[in-house]
Amino acid sequence: MESREMRMGFPETHKEITTVRDIKDKFYTKFGKGENLSWSEEQRSFFDKLNKLGGRNIDKMPPETVPDIDATVELSDEEVNELEKEMNSL
Repeated sequence: MESREMRMGFPETHKEITTVRDIKDKFYTKFGKGENLSWSEEQRSFFDKLNKLGGRNIDKMPPETVPDIDATVELSDEEVNELEKEMNSL
């Protein structure tokens, strides 16, 4: 469903952008962060998926040229919804 702004021909300037970093931060909040964690296989698999998504911009921005490559990868609303749904099922 289109917003009123898009129907009128104006871009949505207030839309919040979600990056891979944002999803990783939510993951860390929910499951913890550090070396001595006991993530389940499903949690590790999900985190590996986030790492792969975080690599989308590597061809355009080598990781050593930006402070956080994950913060440069913007996700679509559909991707965010799917990732959050998957994370909530872990």
